[in-house]
Amino acid sequence: MDLPPDTELTLEELRQFFHEDDRTIINEAIESARADGESFDIEMRVITASGRTRWVQIRGEAADDGMSVRGAVRDISNRKEREERLMVLNGVLRHNLQNNLNIVSGYARELRRDLDAVDLPTEKGDYDQLAETVTNLSETTSGIDAELRALDEIVTAASQFSVEAMVSKTDRIIENADDLMSTGEKARRFENVVEESTDKQPVRVDDVLSDIKRTYERRYPDATIRLRAGEQTVLASAHSLSLALDELVQNAIVHNDEDDPVVTVASRRISGERVEITVEDNGPGIPQTEREILERGKETPLSHGSGMGLWTVSWFVTQFDGEVSIVDRAGGGSTVEVRLPTPEH
Repeated sequence: MDLPPDTELTLEELRQFFHEDDRTIINEAIESARADGESFDIEMRVITASGRTRWVQIRGEAADDGMSVRGAVRDISNRKEREERLMVLNGVLRHNLQNNLNIVSGYARELRRDLDAVDLPTEKGDYDQLAETVTNLSETTSGIDAELRALDEIVTAASQFSVEAMVSKTDRIIENADDLMSTGEKARRFENVVEESTDKQPVRVDDVLSDIKRTYERRYPDATIRLRAGEQTVLASAHSLSLALDELVQNAIVHNDEDDPVVTVASRRISGERVEITVEDNGPGIPQTEREILERGKETPLSHGSGMGLWTVSWFVTQFDGEVSIVDRAGGGSTVEVRLPTPEH
């Protein structure tokens, strides 16, 4: 609670830190201990002296006088955050894996049925040539009716055989496999850097944004990426901040439906203790479901993989004591605003 470890508080002094949504839980536990002498062990949220939300474990019991309650408070925020990460990642990966494998399996079965139905070369030219042969034989020969009927059945089957449909189904299989791999890669990247997100230090925003700009200019040469960043410094983890801003820039480019996608990344100091980083695009805007992921962050349950990247953005920004918001642009597109504390915070 941003207090020295050996701090002793009275019950009334402790109450001021209880999260308003959890006060009923602790009050009932205290009253039960007083009335029945039952000990309690609960997990709840508190608001620290600096305004941060933390998870704590409170163990208590009734004192000998039957009226007082004594106990201890332990910060368990790191464990709760690990549990939350595991729950979200497991849910996303399990759902995405099942969903995509169902799609892949369905299209694979359709392809198998298409192939089983036709015992022919798959080149369209072969079918055209075969059809021409049947026509010529029909005009010049009357003694091979059985052969002609057999050839006619083959050509009819071939006309129903769509190479284009097979290609389309194959493309869907590849698309879903790629999506599954992308979700898994995002989950791995998140887990690889999440532990260091608590190790905050001064980070130059313009250095991070410059690296991202160079990366995406090479990866997407048709996109225009503008950088307007001053020499602002925020208190964060360099690797985690880079991952979060990288995700925002990537989303702004790959989901842009304009012929000439334009993304502008900028930073500015908005107060003595806050820096604002913006990622602006001229695309179709951000869907409502993904807005909730960014703006509500850890309170948003994820059951699919499409929001995995944005969830990591929100998670890291929250870890840095920052906020995320989205503004629609008048001329089309969206602006994602990330506000982070400075080292002087």
